[in-house]
This record gives sequence, C-alpha cells and structure tokens, in this order.
Amino acid sequence: ASIWHRPVLVNGRPITATEWMAITLGIGVACGVLFHLFVGDEHDSDRIFVSLAGGVILVSGAASYVGLSPLLAALVFGAILVNTSGNRDEIAAAIARVERPLYFVLLVFAGAAWQPSQRDWVIPVLLFLAARAVAKLGGTRLVTRANGMLPVLGADWGRGLVGQGGLALAIALNYVYQDGGTLPYFVFTAAVASVLLTDLLSARLVQSVIAPLVARRRAAAPPIVAAAPTDS
Repeated sequence: ASIWHRPVLVNGRPITATEWMAITLGIGVACGVLFHLFVGDEHDSDRIFVSLAGGVILVSGAASYVGLSPLLAALVFGAILVNTSGNRDEIAAAIARVERPLYFVLLVFAGAAWQPSQRDWVIPVLLFLAARAVAKLGGTRLVTRANGMLPVLGADWGRGLVGQGGLALAIALNYVYQDGGTLPYFVFTAAVASVLLTDLLSARLVQSVIAPLVARRRAAAPPIVAAAPTDS
C-alpha cells in the first residue's frame, strides 16, 4: 500500500513510500497508546473486548481511509498492547472467545468481495495450488533427508503443512483493495480457493502425518513391567 499508493501532493510534492510507511506505523502506535491510556489495567473481560473491538475498528478504519494497509497498522497496534498492557491474559482470553465467529465473518466478507466472472482465473489458481502443494511436500522431504530425520519423521510429514489458515485470507483481502492492476485479483482468488480447499482436507492430512509418528513412538517405547509384590 505504501509503494503503490496514489500520489498525494503535500507542499507541492507527492508523499514518498517511506513517508506512507511511517504514517502506517504512526497510526498503529497512536491507537495503541490511546488504548493503553484509556483502558489501563482494566480486567473486566466484557469491557476489554468492547475496547479492543473499538481500537481495531479505529486503527483499521483510519488506515483504510488514507489508502494504507489496515493489517499492518493493526499489527503495530497489537504489538503496542502486548508490550505495554498489564492485562495480557484478559486480552488473550477476549480474543480467543471470538476467534471463530470473526473467522466466519472474514469468510463472509471474502465471499462478498470475490467476483468470479471478472477475469480468467481458473488456470492461474490451479497452477498456484499445484505449485504450493508440490513445494510443501518436496521441500519438507528434501530438508528431512538433508538433516537425516527420515527415520524419525518419515518422508511425507509435509502434508501437515499444506493447510492454510485465515491469516492468508485476511492478507489477500487486504491486498485486493490496493491499486496494482489484475495481480491482486489473482492473489485474492488463489487465497480463497486455497483456504477453502485446505480447510476441508487439512484435518485428514494432519492425522495422516501424526498417526504413523505416534505408532512409531509407541513401538519404540520400552515395555512397562509391573513390579512384583513383596511379602510383608
């Protein structure tokens, strides 16, 4: 967003990419400081959640208003909270309580923003999915062989890394709203397809990796011998 930002003239010259980046970081820092000052050492989970939601809305809305990345600004906002707040456990509990509903909302927004008939996307997306799967499986196999860990991990443990979570979808949704021609659309479509497919298959893939490891671990464990009873 900082590099591809539309030119904005200030004092007769456009704002540079470095200055846009500084503005993005400044938005996150300012909102994090305000949250820390106003919420302080609050420990009520409901008030923390309302304040946290308001802070995220403020920082992402401010970044989006000036055409910058709301994810980067929100990341800085979260870093400020983690390093300055005294109620980290309450904040983590508030986030964990609404993680799944917010992920569902993210999927709804991603589906609403997707336009399948806008451009030819099938072949690029299929190529991306195939290349990503091959890279995950082949790369992990090469690394495992190079480190001599094939007898321990096996050759196919990379299947457990094929799954792609909601963060990739959030990044792609943020990317699709930036300027840059047709590339953001292909990135967003590939992320949507990858997340949906891997969500359906990732549990089985992880299970197929973990089950042989557990079986080998149990087979290698020494047998438990019960102690003989002693005469009193």
